[in-house]
Amino acid sequence: MLTKETKKIIVQAKRYKSRVGIKAVQEAVSAIAYYKASEGWVVTNNEFTEAAINLAKSTISD
Repeated sequence: MLTKETKKIIVQAKRYKSRVGIKAVQEAVSAIAYYKASEGWVVTNNEFTEAAINLAKSTISD
């Protein structure tokens, strides 16, 4: 978790040989709620599946 003043950012780091799926996004979303963070990042050395991208987009609030 990264913190600066009152802002908390959850970071999920995934080093996979294959594409990163929805489980990583689900873990980040759960961690945001648990830690009362303002945002979450999933960082990887690979690409994300289309399902993971769609799930991430659905969690963005305007």
